[in-house]
Amino acid sequence: MDYPPTTTLVGEVFLPCDEQASGQARRILSATLDVWGLGHLFETASTVLAELVSNAVRHAGGRQIGLTLWRRLTLVHISVRDCSRALPCLIMTGPFPTTAESGRGLQLVAALTFRWGTELLPGGKRVWAEIAV
Repeated sequence: MDYPPTTTLVGEVFLPCDEQASGQARRILSATLDVWGLGHLFETASTVLAELVSNAVRHAGGRQIGLTLWRRLTLVHISVRDCSRALPCLIMTGPFPTTAESGRGLQLVAALTFRWGTELLPGGKRVWAEIAV
């Protein structure tokens, strides 16, 4: 099967693994979506990205995380790489309360995306999500 070429504006961007990473990642996402003419996806994509980044910062530790954004004709792909090899686990226990402050991040990612997943890497893992254009 032939796929259309992907569009990547920049390679992997490295962000410090701290509380400022989510805001930095969202600014990169906003600029990238604008260039692609997909600014209307920002709210959904930024929610997904914020969950992936905050999970990496909260659970993985390390000094930095990697952010990659690319686009295929019908999908925007967001991935966050960290130094932990512990894979996240989506626990479905029924509807999640909208007032919960934590514990629902991957449920939210699953609900907002076309698909999501993880990859083990030699020095950690990558958690990715794809949003339909």
